[in-house]
Amino acid sequence: MLGIGASGELVTLYFSGFELLSFALDETIKASKLIYQSLEKLVLGVVPINQLGGIVAMADITTKAAAISLSTLFIITALISVNLGILNLLPLPVLDGGHIVFNLYEMIFRRPVEERVFVVLSYGSMALLFSLMAFTIANDIYRLAGGYE
Repeated sequence: MLGIGASGELVTLYFSGFELLSFALDETIKASKLIYQSLEKLVLGVVPINQLGGIVAMADITTKAAAISLSTLFIITALISVNLGILNLLPLPVLDGGHIVFNLYEMIFRRPVEERVFVVLSYGSMALLFSLMAFTIANDIYRLAGGYE
């Protein structure tokens, strides 16, 4: 197996004032780009679907981060928050990204989306999200039980 691993080297960074805000913004942008790249790789099949994680994986990772240090816990919590924020912008009707798409449609065509279309797309995206949540929870439990080893 070929991959990249941590060197184990510990680096301490010190920031003051606006340097800290600039660093935080840069890290948030990097994390956002990685999330979009991960989604792209998932859709293209580069990353196997068994790598998807849900709430159980988030709880497991957060617990492990808390055992390491408080700063690691804060970093993981921030990454999860950015991840959820980015995924919320996907153009599915039940997410904020879907509402943005429908509002853009109304601005361009000067009329609202037909109610029937809105309802069908909303129920379809809800079914998709619920299925994805059920799959990731089952996948997490299978992974924690040692199913992929």
